[in-house]
Formats: sequence, C-alpha cells, structure tokens
Amino acid sequence: MRHGIAVVVLWLATICTAVAGESMSRAYIDYINKYKAIAIEHCRLYGIPASISLAQGLLESAAGRSRLAVEANNHFGIKCHGNRDGGCVEEKGDLYRSYSGAVESWNDHARFLKRKRYSRLYTLKTTDYRGWARGLKECGYATDPKYPEKLISIIERYHLDDYDTGDGSARIRLEGDETLEHGAESAIAIEVAAEVASHTIVERNGLHCIVWRSGDTVDGVAHEFGLCAGKLRKFNDMEKETMPREGTPLYLQEKPKSRYGDTPGEYVASEGETLWEVSQKCGIKVKSLEKANDMCKHTVLPPGMVVLLP
Repeated sequence: MRHGIAVVVLWLATICTAVAGESMSRAYIDYINKYKAIAIEHCRLYGIPASISLAQGLLESAAGRSRLAVEANNHFGIKCHGNRDGGCVEEKGDLYRSYSGAVESWNDHARFLKRKRYSRLYTLKTTDYRGWARGLKECGYATDPKYPEKLISIIERYHLDDYDTGDGSARIRLEGDETLEHGAESAIAIEVAAEVASHTIVERNGLHCIVWRSGDTVDGVAHEFGLCAGKLRKFNDMEKETMPREGTPLYLQEKPKSRYGDTPGEYVASEGETLWEVSQKCGIKVKSLEKANDMCKHTVLPPGMVVLLP
C-alpha cells in the first residue's frame, strides 16, 4: 500500500507540472494556421515581420473573435476617418472600416505600417521582433505601456518568429496610406483577446480539458469552445448548482468509466476534497468512483483516505 501511495504522489506531481507548463489556446492556433501565409508574404514583400503581424492580429482581433473581426472583417482596428470605402461599423462611438474579407484588412494593416511615422522600424531586421514590438510603442502605435510585452509574449509562446525571414529578394515598395487611422490598442478587442487567451486547452488523463479559473461560468466556458452548457455539464458530471473550485480540471469531452493508461489504481485524498473532485482530477466518471468506493460524489473525504480508481 505504501508503494502505491508513493506512485500516486509521483503521478500527481507529474500532472501538476504538465498543467502548469506552457499551453496554447486552440483559437490562437487556428488563427495562426489561417493567416500565417499572408503574414509570411507581407514579411517577404514589405519587410514587416510575420511574427509581429500575427501577434497584432491575434491580440487586436481576439484571434478573429472580436465583433469587428466577425462582422466587419476588421482585424486591426483601422478607423474610417478619411477612408470610407467599403462602409463603416460603429463601435463605442467610433467608426471602423468594414472589409469584404480579412485579406483586405491585412493589406490595410501593411499600408498603415508603411506610413512615414514607422519608417525607422525598417532599419531593423525582420528577425528582430523584440525591436519591432518596442519600436511600435515608441512610434505611437499604442499607448498601453505593456503593449510590446504582450506582443513578445504571444510571439514567444507560439513560436511566431519561426515565420520571420531575412530574405528581401522579393521586396517591393509599398506606399503608406497616411489617411488610415488606428483605434488606440483596438481596446474593443483587447478585452476579448484576454478572455480567449485565458482558457488554454491542455491534455490530462488522455483527455482535452481547461483549468477552471475564479470568475468562470459554465455558460461562458461552453460558449468559448462551441459547446452547449448542458453537454459540458454532462462531460463533467456536474449538476446545475455545481461550482468548481479554482484549479479544477474541466473536460471538453466525455470522461471514461475507468482510469487512463498506466494511471495507478489508487488516489490519496487531500483535505476537503469530494469524490467528484477526485473524479475530475483523475478523469473518470464519478458514477464509477461511487460504485467502486460505495459512497456519494458529494462526500467530503478525510485527508489521506485512499480512493479506489476502477
């Protein structure tokens, strides 16, 4: 029994390390895969680092989920002032350009960064994403003092610098459009971007899940991942009134009736844990644990109690 407990403790430590490690948002990955080709092309043709364009698009369009991106194909918060071709969309008292497709928005972004204000950025290498991120702030692109760090964090987490190239053989001159105006930080999207980035999909016990955060709601998480709330509750054996504690895994697919792979057959309960919380940590249907341990899922387990995992 003592050997079994040691194995369980080691297993849990491994899981905690994996969950705490760097993970990635599915929405961000999908956006990168969708727009990396045009970002690379703009890097080769205009000298704008692909990593910078992608990071700005991710941040300012909330990975394509902001209202402007969805309804107006506007990924970079470009305003209508002086250029109303294609129509405008009102957002918080300001008018923003509406595009027939996202590619038009990306092209406007390139013309925007080719304005005289940003000319000194092109003395930097296209592989110097850090210099570009800080330079954008210094040139007045954003007023948020943390804007460079936000871009750099996204670039490094998703390895966007892999798409940067120093090849300037195909470079052509792009005339900057001085009439284009950028909404400061595209604040209409920044708040949503933080929400999208907050829930990252990780693999635990062979299943895809997110980690519950303070302030989360079942409806909010379900909407974020395209699920109905009832199905999310079913996947996690949750009743309507169930409110997980912060740090609890929430699965995006149905849990199996028995333990995964080489998972040990026992779990040692911590103080205050319920059988349902054990089922979440171990990725097993709570009914299987109720049957194997002859107890109810709401039972608060004494610290050190050994729970059998079928």
